[in-house]
Amino acid sequence: MYESINRKKRSIADITRYGNWCGKGNNGRAPIDILDAQCKKHDNCYSSRGMWNTSCDIEFLHNLARNFGAITKRGTHATAYAIAAISGFAYKVGGTAKLKSMYPILIPFIP
Repeated sequence: MYESINRKKRSIADITRYGNWCGKGNNGRAPIDILDAQCKKHDNCYSSRGMWNTSCDIEFLHNLARNFGAITKRGTHATAYAIAAISGFAYKVGGTAKLKSMYPILIPFIP
């Protein structure tokens, strides 16, 4: 029973991280792909401009949206992480409707 619970905890934790830079903390290694590279840029932006800097979040959001086609080719984990990040920051650019009008590729993926 405990093994089952621990497995579920690990699977939830895995969703909140991606690659070497996406999610809480990073390991300092090279980004594994385009999504991870955008997360690294976002982390570095926070380092230089301050944590939770809105301009960093908006830049991150636009970078994810512009590269969304390449991100989806990386698989379901990358796609799910990108969708969660986009959905979480969408309000900073006026919401998901505005974002979808700017980046139609997102229409099937975000509410």
